[in-house]
Amino acid sequence: MSSITGTVPFSVEFTNLSQGVAGFTKWEFGDGTTDYSENPTHEFSESGVFSVQLTIPDYNGNELICVRENYIAVFENEPLEKGDVSGDGAINVLDIVQTVSIILEQTEPTEFERWCADVNFDGVVNVLDILQIVNLILQHS
Repeated sequence: MSSITGTVPFSVEFTNLSQGVAGFTKWEFGDGTTDYSENPTHEFSESGVFSVQLTIPDYNGNELICVRENYIAVFENEPLEKGDVSGDGAINVLDIVQTVSIILEQTEPTEFERWCADVNFDGVVNVLDILQIVNLILQHS
């Protein structure tokens, strides 16, 4: 699953693709705001990495919750590229070193560094992300 990126202010249209009971929908955008529209448009006014949650009822009235972790990344300036952990505009060995440092918990990454290091979008920075960064380096060489 990929994420959506943009710069402040960043407007995103959300579409409820759930099937089943119509009616109540609750969107939570990870920035402290909620919306009860079926298909809302939300403007992110601050930079950050946001998880989005949709809550709907099932046929028995129980809440079904769908969460997309770290789905929206909003930057002050131009968006960073997945794999460019160092933020220097290039994907290179420095990004591998920084990702290893994150994995070994030698450094506490910013939310943007963690977002850039999670190249495979699984919500965890690990050796699989290093392999993806290596692939990106080889593709660009």
